[in-house]
This record gives sequence, C-alpha cells and structure tokens, in this order.
Amino acid sequence: MKLIKYFIILLQFSIVTAEAQIDKNKLDENRTSFNTVLESFSSVNGTVDYSSIRNDPFNLDKFLSFISSVSPENHSELFKEDDSKAYWINVYNALAIKTIIDNPNISSIRDVSWGMGAFWRTKFVVGGRKMTLNHVEHKILRSKYKDPRIHFAINCASTSCPPIGNRIVNGKGLDEQLNRKAIDFINDKSNVSIDHKKEIVYLSRIFKWFKKDFVSENRRLIDYILEYRKDINDIQKEKISINYKIEFFKYDWSLND
Repeated sequence: MKLIKYFIILLQFSIVTAEAQIDKNKLDENRTSFNTVLESFSSVNGTVDYSSIRNDPFNLDKFLSFISSVSPENHSELFKEDDSKAYWINVYNALAIKTIIDNPNISSIRDVSWGMGAFWRTKFVVGGRKMTLNHVEHKILRSKYKDPRIHFAINCASTSCPPIGNRIVNGKGLDEQLNRKAIDFINDKSNVSIDHKKEIVYLSRIFKWFKKDFVSENRRLIDYILEYRKDINDIQKEKISINYKIEFFKYDWSLND
C-alpha cells in the first residue's frame, strides 16, 4: 500500500514538472515571437513600422495572447527577478505597439483618447488581470523594481521616447542590457546636450517627470547624467556638476514611425 502511494506521489510530481517545463517552453517561444516583431519592424534608431505590423500581426497577437494568461503575478515559478523585470518591460512595449496599430491614422499616441487616455484609460488583459500602460509602468516597473534605467527601456510610441530597439530585453544579462540603454540614451545629443559656453545641460523631459527616480540622498540629477557620459573627463564633470544649470527639451509626442 505504501509502495502504491509512493508511485502516485512520484507520478504527480512528474506531471507537475512536465507541465512547468511545457510552460517554460511556451514562455521562451512567445518571447521569441515578440522578438521577431521587433527584428522585422523596428529599427535601431527608434522608428517602428506600425503599418506593416498592422498588416502582419501574427507574432504580436501570439505574444499578446500568451501574456493575457501568463505573468509573474500568477506564474511566479516561471520567473526569476530579472526575468520578471524583463517581462514587464517587454509587455509595456508590446502594449504600446498594440495601442497604435489598433488606432490607424493617428499622428501621436495622445490622439488615441483625450487627456493622455491611451496610458490610463485603455485596458489590456495581462496575467488574467485588466491593466493599463500606466499600471505597468508606475505600479509595477517603477514601484517594484525602483531601477531608473527602466525609463530608457520602455517606449511610448513617440519620437522623444527611448528607442525600442530591434530586440526584446531578456532576464539573462539584463543588467548589462539596461546599462547599454542608459549609455546610449544619455550620450545621444537629442536627449542630453551640454552647452559649455552657456554652461547649460539640456535634458530630456523624462528626467524632469521622473526626477525622484534618478536622485537619492547622495546623488543629484546632474550626477546621475554624468555617470553615464563617456566623452567627459573627471575634471570637466566636476565643473559641470558645480557650475552648470539644467534646462529641459520640449518633448516630441509625434509617432515614431
């Protein structure tokens, strides 16, 4: 009798293990489907061919279908912490693309609904729960992970947003990927420009809107920026940190197509 119970327990364990492996395989498969979208329709300089995705939505729809039922919230066994962070970054980017292709003939994501409604009114199902882009960004990514580099990895379908790139982010090596995105964004003159004659540092408005994410008790906003600049030596950094003022660029909400 004990032997029979042992085999039943062993069988149940084998079934659970097999199901977990199947789910893990599905996770990898569906990440690949969104990666295919970016490889096919997104450029490294930040433009996205929304029209072509609209005409060939198979891989995007496949990814969206999967995330509608699976997330780190309801299948935590499939995700390590970096896998979870990468998942939510990719989810945000996929939902932003979905928002645009569902609204043809717009010139900005702000045209989708009044009062920036695309971010807080349009709802999607993720992991069996209804949520908005704002929920993913503010209630999950910013609130849970407290990593300012997230701002350089999510794309709101606008020209002044950080480029979505032509590949997804992955949990494996995520720290290196986010560092690269931070370096690329901060060393791009359209996001950070230093006028040495006027002693002014011009910054993307992302740094104004989310200033508290970039500063700490021992670090000011300008210190965060200079940490990632590769063209400035330590003496110049000290001068900029002490003497230069900060001003912010106007944000370009036109569609990044």
